[in-house]
Amino acid sequence: MPKLQDQRKFFRHPIECPIQVRETTDPHLARCQSENISAGGLCFFCDHKVPPQSAIEVDIPVQDKLFHLHGRVVYSQEDKKTHRSKVGISFEDADSLFKVKLAEEILAIEKLRKSLERVEGHKVSEEEAARQCIHRHAKAFGDFFKET
Repeated sequence: MPKLQDQRKFFRHPIECPIQVRETTDPHLARCQSENISAGGLCFFCDHKVPPQSAIEVDIPVQDKLFHLHGRVVYSQEDKKTHRSKVGISFEDADSLFKVKLAEEILAIEKLRKSLERVEGHKVSEEEAARQCIHRHAKAFGDFFKET
């Protein structure tokens, strides 16, 4: 079996928070612990093994928002350290991919906000961090609309 990190195409953001997971064929919610998220998928720990190829619904809290996502299990294997199942899912629908991208942006802005607070030595609002993030990446955004 190839190493999992060899299969990754997207940058992974650590997002260690409680999440709710449900197989679409099972009405029961499982409380799990997320590990990381990317534009392509999510990795989390669960108390039970989830069969590969299972369709999954996931609720992830990011700040004051709840993201409801749909995906499919890519792998589910026992983690030797925690003795829990480490589950990786990929997002398949455009709505989930958009929501994940939005969650990634929120996480990036929060990371920048905390960094600015450490460097500048005072509180930085989420709005100010977002403005700085936009300013830092404005040229890259503008490149999408260059005239040919």
